[in-house]
Amino acid sequence: MPGAKQAISDFGAGQVIIVKDDDAKDKLKKVFASTILTVYQSKGLEFEDVVLYNFFSNPIWNTVHLPILQLLLTRDAEEKLDKLKYGVC
Repeated sequence: MPGAKQAISDFGAGQVIIVKDDDAKDKLKKVFASTILTVYQSKGLEFEDVVLYNFFSNPIWNTVHLPILQLLLTRDAEEKLDKLKYGVC
């Protein structure tokens, strides 16, 4: 990717790329010269612009977390969560 490293290196102090783990961070550091942090490393920090890189590629997101997130975004989320919590369907 010629030129990509130069373009991304223009990120300032207010921009960050957040990745899931150290493996993803190491791979991305080889390509981009910018601030790259894991979720844990970014905890408590504030940025103007945040890029989540390949964040939802884990299969558990599709089977566990995504359905829960979709449930939480519905209007009757509280009622549905109570039913799940108490095993009432």
